[in-house]
Amino acid sequence: SSGINAEYGATLPALFFMTFFQFFHFWQWLLAPDPTPFIHLDALEHWVFGCLPHQVVSRYTHPILDIMAAIPYLMHFLLPFGYPVYCYYHRAKLGNTIEPALRGLWLGGSIASLAVIFQFLCPTSPPWFNESAVYAADGTVISYAFNEAGFQRIDALIKLPLFREIYSNAPVTHGSFPSLHAAFPAIIYLNGSWVAHGGWKFGLFHCFLISWAALYSHHHYLIDIIGGVGLSYLMFVLYKHVWNPFTKKNVTVVKYAKLNEEV
Repeated sequence: SSGINAEYGATLPALFFMTFFQFFHFWQWLLAPDPTPFIHLDALEHWVFGCLPHQVVSRYTHPILDIMAAIPYLMHFLLPFGYPVYCYYHRAKLGNTIEPALRGLWLGGSIASLAVIFQFLCPTSPPWFNESAVYAADGTVISYAFNEAGFQRIDALIKLPLFREIYSNAPVTHGSFPSLHAAFPAIIYLNGSWVAHGGWKFGLFHCFLISWAALYSHHHYLIDIIGGVGLSYLMFVLYKHVWNPFTKKNVTVVKYAKLNEEV
């Protein structure tokens, strides 16, 4: 019973994120935060790095590189729920408990929830917006590019508006910082990585690949990626050393998992 309750409890952060994200415009209407995005991340990067890393990375483009960037971006949408299922299926390699699966689901949902709340309260414009926005004399935005950014080359290659459809329907435009594209692979790496498919080496490669793709496609600044990875690391440390709902007080989860193994 307690184990089953823990399984349901692990889904709560993810359910909160999906509800808040999908009804983002409703919450904006209801709570009326300041919608003005912070548009100076590029200036901050110039100050920190002396350049714009995403422009350095994308200086040379090629259809093969476009495809390499598109694949992890498409797979990204499966990670929040797909990875916990992966952990459950390969639980024999993770100590014969379901705790890694619950941990991955809980942390993934919690990180996504914190990120979208930050983006709600402090919207930040991504590179593609800052590089394409046209402003009127009074500072209002007249026009800006489509938010599939560099992936428009993929749409042109396959002659289908795949990324146009995905990103034109996204409720959050100014959600550059922190990068959830970087945060999810980071928490997977910390959680035990892809234990049956290359382990920590593939997990580390996954982190670098999607971080490169985020820069290459002009969807994120390097600061966004550092913020996403930092958020994942902070949440993982808090989970392991401060509090978590599954192993500190609710040891029944482990017993429940072992019982399932015996059955």
